[in-house]
Amino acid sequence: MDEKKKVYVFVLNMRGDPLMPTSPAKARRLLEAGKAKVKNIRPFTIQMTIPTGEARQNVNLEIKEGGKQISFLATAKEAQLEVSEKESAKEPTPEKSNKKPHPPYYKKRHKRYRKPRLNNRKSAKPKEALQNTNS
Repeated sequence: MDEKKKVYVFVLNMRGDPLMPTSPAKARRLLEAGKAKVKNIRPFTIQMTIPTGEARQNVNLEIKEGGKQISFLATAKEAQLEVSEKESAKEPTPEKSNKKPHPPYYKKRHKRYRKPRLNNRKSAKPKEALQNTNS
């Protein structure tokens, strides 16, 4: 899924109230025609200098919580406006923070010494021993 991320320019009306975001190409045309001026650089926002209609679309914000991340999705009129994902902060649970680690002798205590078993492989046995077993 190699989707190009759409870039939007935020738009304010003459009074500074937010309008629906627009494409960078349309914002460029409005700036060149003198119908808008740059309000902010980051995030790039333009403010209209002419009266416009106050029509705004309903925008739905969906927040989905997963095990390790939280996803945000803003949609308007069957168009996907913004998607972002954020890793959730990992906080230690109270039970785990009170738990002590294993004592230093724990690993040694649960192992016993034995000689290495290297003679149980066919490749390790001499060929003469294999010929004697077949006959």
